Amino acid sequence: PKFRFVQNEERTWGGWKPSTQAGVPPYMDEHEGHEVSAEDVAELLEKQEIQVFVDEKTDRDGWYYGAVFWKLDEPRIGGRRIALPLDLVRRRRYVAVPVGSTTALSDSFGATPSSSTWFKGVGPSLDASDREAMSKLFELLFTYLKKRHPSDILSVMTDPTVPFRVMWQHDEVYKHSLEAACDPIDLKHLSDADRQMLSNASRAAEFACAVYGAAMAEGHLDSVAAFLGGAAAHHAGAWNDVENLIKFRKFSKVRQEDMVAASWVEKTFEPAWVIVLDHARKWVVLTIRGTVDWRAVLTDATAHCVEICGGHTHEGMLRAAQGVIARALPHLRATLREHSDYQLVCTGHSLGAAAATLVALLLRKNQVDLKEDDPKGLREPLAFGIGTPPLLSMDLAEECLGWVVSVERGVDFISRLSVFAMDRLLLEMTQASAAKLATDWFLKSMGYEDNTQQRWQRTFGTGQEVAIVLFPPGRLLHMDTTWNGSEPTQGTKPRKAYWATSSFYQRYLLGTTMLNDHLPREYFLDISLLSAAAEAASGPQADSATVADSDMAAEDFVASSPSACGTKSDASLKGEAAAAVMSTSMSSRAAEGQEQASGGTGSPSSLFLSMAKAKARAMSSLSSLGGSRQEVEEKARRASAAGLSEKQSCSLPGKEAAAASPSSFSSSPSSVPREGKLDLAQPLAHPFLDVESSPI
Repeated sequence: PKFRFVQNEERTWGGWKPSTQAGVPPYMDEHEGHEVSAEDVAELLEKQEIQVFVDEKTDRDGWYYGAVFWKLDEPRIGGRRIALPLDLVRRRRYVAVPVGSTTALSDSFGATPSSSTWFKGVGPSLDASDREAMSKLFELLFTYLKKRHPSDILSVMTDPTVPFRVMWQHDEVYKHSLEAACDPIDLKHLSDADRQMLSNASRAAEFACAVYGAAMAEGHLDSVAAFLGGAAAHHAGAWNDVENLIKFRKFSKVRQEDMVAASWVEKTFEPAWVIVLDHARKWVVLTIRGTVDWRAVLTDATAHCVEICGGHTHEGMLRAAQGVIARALPHLRATLREHSDYQLVCTGHSLGAAAATLVALLLRKNQVDLKEDDPKGLREPLAFGIGTPPLLSMDLAEECLGWVVSVERGVDFISRLSVFAMDRLLLEMTQASAAKLATDWFLKSMGYEDNTQQRWQRTFGTGQEVAIVLFPPGRLLHMDTTWNGSEPTQGTKPRKAYWATSSFYQRYLLGTTMLNDHLPREYFLDISLLSAAAEAASGPQADSATVADSDMAAEDFVASSPSACGTKSDASLKGEAAAAVMSTSMSSRAAEGQEQASGGTGSPSSLFLSMAKAKARAMSSLSSLGGSRQEVEEKARRASAAGLSEKQSCSLPGKEAAAASPSSFSSSPSSVPREGKLDLAQPLAHPFLDVESSPI
């Protein structure tokens, strides 16, 4: 269309106001290139000679947003129709109304919500569940803050250096506890059951990401800053149910006929979920969305401990699981009756991981209204938690070893977030504050005893309210995200992986990567790379000629089935090609009937073919998320070479894990601390470990 006028506005404390920047007038005639008055534009609008131009790249009112005016016409991941928190300017255009036209341009896009409504200061309406969750949050804060002296809180608030000094100490604690409480995984000596478990975890992580819908597929959750913007866009209603469903199918690569049921509406204690069939693995998948809506934050914050199956768990997450069961159980029952040989797999990320685990626990412990003729798959589900928070008391967490896998990364701030951990962190920061250090020094110099023991007694002493210690459940796969400066950039090789003990996550640790370590896409990429490397380690090592032949076969295969590509930054593409290339190689060979032992000898030609198909799948997957074909091909080529030649120097102690049945995972000795190491899996004599002397 031929644009007549441009309107520019900037964000101020009082809302959106006409632009005051030099060279950017509030209204400008694009044909003549000079400024026009607001009155002239209003007059033409009243005469219906011009109208606001609205399309799929703008919001309902025609605005598109950016941080500065000169970047408004440049593309960005996720588009510009949503105002992100750091967007300070916006622009819209006016076009001439065709003679005789009676339909406004905006009519075609009337369903697209205006993103600016989220910033107008109109608070959301609260229902009974919202108010209950907020009441419980205030009660929790009052319970654990009232036992402290006001000076304890002030000493932390008035010392901005405390988090950074504690973070430096926590870096050493993390490294020491990783050695003390975790066992490294030797990919070359993994049992077939563990290798299959990694492959299954990779696929489950893909579903856990896909349930975020359009926000994930359009790149709004790729980084911490993007996640905040994506959450704001989600709250503003940027995507409807149909868009989320389409993006879910595109991300997870499932057909329309394999979609069973979905609930995209989120409320407090009622997260979004999707049920889908995965015929390749004979799964009925229940995937639950994590925290992206403000109501999900209220669910997270309802952190009182409640009893369940002889143990304790997080109240908000238990109620979320019960809410999912109430709505999803009829669909699960009908689907598993139709597919009686399929396995129910529950998965999710963050809050979704906790809810998925509790859904599986409630079904297995018969805490749900099941019928006598319900299929076995409904009574014996598996669960894959991606970034699972501390969820169950120790005994109950260990009971889940056979059918729950929890995957954690680095110092992911959610994997250690519990009431007990935060209570202890606040005490630790109080002890390290400048005011308390100065007070203790002065008392000692005067010959008096310092106040360290008194502060400890106020927090964890006799008669004080001490929270129940919760742990991530099941078998724990930990991926180390630290980088010592000598390793190549992550994304082309798998992270160092460990079998962890639950007590490894008891203490809350601050770290520079604690937010980035929780991103769902990063989890998916790292698990896929690890699974790919494990599969590559089980077969013949490929030389450069092997990789080159595989690349040529892949390019020929892709050429016969091209996909439309969008645009995407290198940062968002990192490692995704390797993940899809190698994670599907095992299933491709299995489908072709190839037999291969753990040290096996596969047919090179069949390996080339399966790699070609896998790379085609990777390129198709990435093209759906954005990125040029040349970028995808080059990253797939580099990643496949790195993945096939990867060699791990770690060793797995103990015997090989026992082969897992279809309804359970192996519980290998590798999940138990080695002889001579600190045994952190034992019940604690006291719920608090000494801050200064404890390695964990």
